[in-house]
Amino acid sequence: MSHKLTSNSSVVYNAETQESGALTIELTQLNYEHHNHDVFIHGEVKTSSTNIVGVIYENIPENDWNIFFSAQTLSSSNEYDKQVEAGLLYIKQEIGNKWGLTSSDWAYSNS
Repeated sequence: MSHKLTSNSSVVYNAETQESGALTIELTQLNYEHHNHDVFIHGEVKTSSTNIVGVIYENIPENDWNIFFSAQTLSSSNEYDKQVEAGLLYIKQEIGNKWGLTSSDWAYSNS
């Protein structure tokens, strides 16, 4: 499955050349840290031409992750896909106003 977040509008992602387009975020790493029990999430922000224009890092305390994960209604059926989907949904929730987009400007999909 290919899990991702996709922006619902075009944004300028290169100020110098004024290149713009929709963005996607794909999870490239989700680690459960054993020494401090945190969950580490790393995602890449890409253009439709797959150029990486940014990265997103989240370091979540284990208890916060467990609360977030258990509160989600996930569409995925196996455990791996559930973890990736939840990781992207966490990024969506925490994205703030990056690239002029809010969390409601991102849609989750898997295919």
